Amino acid sequence: EKSVPNVSYNGSTVASCPNTFIVSSKIDWTPYFKLICEKIPYPLNKERKEKSGEKAEVYNLQMTTLAIGDLAFATVPCEWHDTCGRSVREASPFLMTFIHGYTNGASRYIPAAFCWNNGGYEVKSCYFECGTGEKMARHHIDKLWELYRS
Repeated sequence: EKSVPNVSYNGSTVASCPNTFIVSSKIDWTPYFKLICEKIPYPLNKERKEKSGEKAEVYNLQMTTLAIGDLAFATVPCEWHDTCGRSVREASPFLMTFIHGYTNGASRYIPAAFCWNNGGYEVKSCYFECGTGEKMARHHIDKLWELYRS
């Protein structure tokens, strides 16, 4: 009967499992990472701003774009309309691009521009002006291409 060896990703388990193989425990991943992390100002929705008494004109959203080899990750601090995320994925030069929402904070829902005519929960709960979702997508597309070319 053959046994499957135990695998440890960080550290040694030799004492408890003598057939353990250590995988990637001493690899310096730094040369493989390309990262852009920025706070981007987006204008607030004027109607919501007036109702809430908010004084700021813009709010800085933490946007992170990360590439590791042929993989890319684009993060948004909100629940983003699926068409915005798909547009980033389709325009990305990387083999695989993952979109992650609710990262670096949570700024509620950000709908696509075409949703504004329909109203509904997404528009009513959005703190930002119409078109913010597409501006965020354009930002990530530009940054993905910047990482790809570097």
